[in-house]
Amino acid sequence: WYWEIIETCRRLFFTALLVIATTGENLQVVGSIIAAVIFMKLYGYFAPYLDYSDDILQETAQYQVFFTLFGGLVIRTGALEGIDNIDAWVTAFIILANTVTMVLAPYLVSMVLQAYLALQCCTLSLCVVVCV
Repeated sequence: WYWEIIETCRRLFFTALLVIATTGENLQVVGSIIAAVIFMKLYGYFAPYLDYSDDILQETAQYQVFFTLFGGLVIRTGALEGIDNIDAWVTAFIILANTVTMVLAPYLVSMVLQAYLALQCCTLSLCVVVCV
């Protein structure tokens, strides 16, 4: 139950506090990156979920937030100007970082389902037939 308080604070920080405090400034993005790193480490250290795969997925999602914010800061500030097509490369990296979480989620669900089925001593086809 205690982790819900931390999760609520994280959501409030990213949705309300940053918008009110520093709208449209680089400081807003930097503050978001710092918060993303803090929450990333909190999730990694405390592992608040019962299932380890949920902890992995949530930590991966925190990395996704970090890389998205960092890529946005790089594009916004023009920190890597002079490199040909850098905006396109950074955008591709952001898309890749976001895709990793979307691919990892179904994989982890399938791994948990396989472990559950192995414990239940039945096959997926048998469970589908029984459940339907």
